[in-house]
Amino acid sequence: MKLIRSLVFVFLISLSLNSFCQIKIVAVKTFGAGDTLDHAISDALVEAIMQVNGGYINSDVKTSTQYLKTNNIKSSSKEIQNNIQKTTNGVIQSYSILKQRKKDSVFDVHVEAKIAKYEQSKQLNRPKLAVLPFQINPAINSNIQNDFLPNFYLDLEERLVQTRRFAILDKVHQKLIKKEMAGYKGEDYSQIELAKQGNKVGADFILTGIINKLEPRETKNIIDGSEIKSSRKRFKYEANIRIIDVVSGQVKFAVKSKNTKQLISKIIDYIAPLQILDISDERAVIGYGGDYLKPGDEFDVSLLGEKIVDPYNKEIIGRNEKKIGKIRISDVMAKKSFAEIVEGKKVILANQDQGLVIRSVKKIKVQESSSLENDDDW
Repeated sequence: MKLIRSLVFVFLISLSLNSFCQIKIVAVKTFGAGDTLDHAISDALVEAIMQVNGGYINSDVKTSTQYLKTNNIKSSSKEIQNNIQKTTNGVIQSYSILKQRKKDSVFDVHVEAKIAKYEQSKQLNRPKLAVLPFQINPAINSNIQNDFLPNFYLDLEERLVQTRRFAILDKVHQKLIKKEMAGYKGEDYSQIELAKQGNKVGADFILTGIINKLEPRETKNIIDGSEIKSSRKRFKYEANIRIIDVVSGQVKFAVKSKNTKQLISKIIDYIAPLQILDISDERAVIGYGGDYLKPGDEFDVSLLGEKIVDPYNKEIIGRNEKKIGKIRISDVMAKKSFAEIVEGKKVILANQDQGLVIRSVKKIKVQESSSLENDDDW
């Protein structure tokens, strides 16, 4: 039974990962011209790659297509097809000539080519965010820094991923990723894997900051009435956090933080407040799960009203909200949660299609120095 459960888990994980990104073979018809038949074919193949991959062509691939030689071998033969795959790094799977002619000294060809296209994850449609190293107060002991920082960065990234509001880009394991990608050029990998080359994306925003205070905190557990010191290291810290627009350098979000969970709460609350996505069997569905929400957490439910525009700079600074009820989290899953309606059930049910946001009942005091543009840029 354990083996079956393990296999089912692996299968579900595989389905989930395959839904993120994959390589597809796309058939496309193109036209090419040149002073020789070979040049006309390579011209058509370059055009095919550009059509499928949005104009991007790796320089090695583009150069290699200029040297494809047919040598009077039929384009459908296995030999020429294998040569094409090798010389174009697997991007061109195969091609066939639909029509060809020579007019004066120019060759024209119509070609149908099968091109490998790497389809990126739909998550990359979200704002892309990278967590970069923080500056540390030099007065903080280096051993304490070494104990704290690795887990701090991991915890921060994990919680940001769980918000499902950003596409989080890894900046820590670049050497390992580069080594893995380099291996695709070896004989052990299918040529089609090379279509993954050249698909890295850059960050729209970076999250960084300055850690001003950091000290270890002793924690204790009570087991059978006895107080036992915890072996898990915990820390108390104070930091100035910034989210910065990479292109403009504009500080989009600035806040002081003493707690990672509260920091994520502030980011969510100001950038993209949690919403009720659906109500089924009188249970509200929240598009958020993971470690952020816990059964028993309570949230005020508000109905969104008109947009509020700053009269001086004409920027949208938010929307009117009218509190209409309260919900309590009952079940938490990886990507969603369920909540019971504990107050205002009738009004909430009547307005469930009007856009309902939820705010934590426990108010989080935002520092006066904090600022965030809650607008369409996010």
